[in-house]
Amino acid sequence: MACRELSMMDVKEVLRRWSAGHSDRRIGREAGVDRKTVARYTTAATRLGFAKGRDITEDDVHAVAQVVQARPAPTASDEWSEVARHRDRIEQWLRGDAEKRPLRLTKVHTLLVRDHDLQASYDTLRRFAMTELAWRKKAPTVRVEDPPPDRKRRSTSARWGSCSIRRPAGSAASGCSS
Repeated sequence: MACRELSMMDVKEVLRRWSAGHSDRRIGREAGVDRKTVARYTTAATRLGFAKGRDITEDDVHAVAQVVQARPAPTASDEWSEVARHRDRIEQWLRGDAEKRPLRLTKVHTLLVRDHDLQASYDTLRRFAMTELAWRKKAPTVRVEDPPPDRKRRSTSARWGSCSIRRPAGSAASGCSS
């Protein structure tokens, strides 16, 4: 059975009961948490130097939760590391310069495999470009204020209120104007 991470309220309750001198079994039974999970949190509190009988603060709860629930960052795969060695070249190719257009990512992959003996898949290159180089990341939308209601709207087309609807030949011509 997989271990369950506790919410901050649950961690606080476990630590409060532990500080009051309750056993891990009793805490687990009364808090509705497995006793092994309780043991992980109480062991972390002991390792951090917390003594039983003291008031538990929010900072204490946060510190214990960080120790128990923190996950190490995953290590980069060999393919990812190999793609990372060509970071500057990939960035330059995807950006392009004044006289050259940016290259497509499939072309970048082909060039790296052909000319630089890259042993990584296209999918790894694509993930690398998206996460490390922000490739294909959309620019944020900029909000524009509406003009005040008393100002007339300017149109680049004909005047307001005129329209023309094209009808198939033989039908009545329609045009509207206001």
